[in-house]
Amino acid sequence: MLDIENKKFLENIVPNEVKRPSCEKLKKIKETSNENMKLIFKKVNSINENDDEEKRNIIVNLVSALDYYIHEIVIWGIEEITRNKFPKGKRYDKFLISVKHVKNFFEKKSLDKEELKKEIIDLLKRETYQKWKSIKEGLEYILPDNECKLIGKLTEGNSEEFKFPTSDLDLLNEKRNCIVHSYDRNYHDASKRNDIKNFNCEKYYNYIILVIDSIHDVISNYDKTKPEENEKEEDKEL
Repeated sequence: MLDIENKKFLENIVPNEVKRPSCEKLKKIKETSNENMKLIFKKVNSINENDDEEKRNIIVNLVSALDYYIHEIVIWGIEEITRNKFPKGKRYDKFLISVKHVKNFFEKKSLDKEELKKEIIDLLKRETYQKWKSIKEGLEYILPDNECKLIGKLTEGNSEEFKFPTSDLDLLNEKRNCIVHSYDRNYHDASKRNDIKNFNCEKYYNYIILVIDSIHDVISNYDKTKPEENEKEEDKEL
């Protein structure tokens, strides 16, 4: 009787899903990105339509939230390639690091992975991922050609994968730059502040959510293919 019960018990056991580190890191990046957007949403949801200064703050924060997300994704991708055998991104070889790491490798026959990660982060801090061209170029460091094409199709109006136009991002960046660099004053009009009364904060909040979510879908689907295993198969064939 006991053996039968044990057998039934064992048959009902569902094995725990193996959590891949790259997938868990991706989830964490998205969770933090969502937290950023929730903070912005509080501002958008409670804004007084006549509060021009709060609108300017929201514009700056929206672009900053997108920039943060792309930085984290590029760092994630480069780390997965260098440490976990993900296939090289389309422009991975164009990402240059200090020759000291090569010197240390030949001297010690190993790399200081934490020091390397720190340098990668420091180098990427100098990049800005606010315009679509720079965003695509950043993602090309970490994504193979096919995934780069999927990223490109997110903005192409004649493709089934189309999600958003880049013109809205251009406009948002133009406004953000004017706020940050010239206090939103028009040099060509006696330095008067630009009219921002008709700026639709909710529209652009939803737009940035769409951009981040669309990119994240491509990245997540790529990660689900277990790229590190594909690389191992290629090594076997060689």
